Amino acid sequence: MCKAKVSGHKTYYISSSAGDDENDGLCPETPFRSLRRASELLLQPGESLLFKSGDVWTGESLYPKGSGTEKLPITVSSYGEGKRPRIAPGIGKKIYGIRIVNADGYRVTNIEICDCYGGLVVWTENTYRHRYLWVENCFFHDITGKDTDFCCSVRKSMPPDLLYGTGVSICGSDAYGGRNLFSDITITDCNFDRCDVGIEVIGRDHDETGRWIEHGHSKITAEAFKNVNIRRCNVYRSYRTGGVMLYCITGGVSEEVLVDQTGYRGVGMWWGVAAFQVARVSDYLIRNCTFSNTVKGESPDGQGFDFEADNHNVTVRNCKFLYNEGPAVLFYGDSWPGENDGNVVEDCLMEGNNPSRYYGNVVIAVGKPMNRGIIRNCEIHLLNDSQDYSCGPIVFAASNRVYDTSGKLVCGKDHGGTA
Repeated sequence: MCKAKVSGHKTYYISSSAGDDENDGLCPETPFRSLRRASELLLQPGESLLFKSGDVWTGESLYPKGSGTEKLPITVSSYGEGKRPRIAPGIGKKIYGIRIVNADGYRVTNIEICDCYGGLVVWTENTYRHRYLWVENCFFHDITGKDTDFCCSVRKSMPPDLLYGTGVSICGSDAYGGRNLFSDITITDCNFDRCDVGIEVIGRDHDETGRWIEHGHSKITAEAFKNVNIRRCNVYRSYRTGGVMLYCITGGVSEEVLVDQTGYRGVGMWWGVAAFQVARVSDYLIRNCTFSNTVKGESPDGQGFDFEADNHNVTVRNCKFLYNEGPAVLFYGDSWPGENDGNVVEDCLMEGNNPSRYYGNVVIAVGKPMNRGIIRNCEIHLLNDSQDYSCGPIVFAASNRVYDTSGKLVCGKDHGGTA
């Protein structure tokens, strides 16, 4: 008898190659076959859905039901030897890889998801105070609507949790304002490639009409998501507006994250492109990250990092901004209600940025006057000798070191030396 059959917490096995939906699913020898059958289960805290390594599921999506806790999470993972199990629903056939609705307490590990519009999507609609999501060692790729103008025309018939193809989308609505939707989120050691957007966490106002055409943000606050952490993730070749996009968050850290080639192939968005973007985020730390090779294309900008609007006490520390077609950093401050205040960029390296000469050919661009913050102790290498590095009203501290193309120090401590 399988241990799973006599334990208090059931483990269900699913195999597309060896399973049968008439099985009990409780042993590796008697697995279910389909995601449909797995989606029928009402999972309890501590239970698991395990997918056979090397197997592939096409033309279907997983909709797990039930909630776990941090101590007794519901686990979605793999069993056996070989490649990650792959969920590939088919672009134009199914929207989601995995979608979790109004539930929490999940650990999703060692899964590959591709060929859909939403890889792992967590949606909370006017349900509050959800806790705990852990995503680890997963691979999300080819999750896009770039060839169908998904974010514009197709989106009108889409559900509310996707504005564009997204590897991991954590999204929720608030009908009242100021409510907490979800806390304690971690995405770690994951890879993303050729998604419209790699990772997005975003809250929105509830749409009572149910049409979800407008993405309102008048009621939703930075209380929506708390303690959001992204660690050791690589986000390559994002087609649309961002590699990582964080909104409506208080607390957490993003560290050792590489975001490379956002705006890939010049697809972009009409409102702009940034490797990493924050809006309505408070008390958040981004450190030891690299933002590189952002592609501006036909978009108005293409920066490494974007303080979009309503950000408070966000610190970017010890990061690298390398060869972005737009500026290294953009302080914008006008797209959402609320000014940028108390934000810090420190101990960073900026090199090879802004050949497009966006916003007056500055290394660090400032769009609107609703900004307060400081840039300090950064090393900046100008792309050409006429490039400007002024950024008022943001304070550009004397501790910064600016070098021209010959390596001569043109601004900062010991001005007049060479690199």
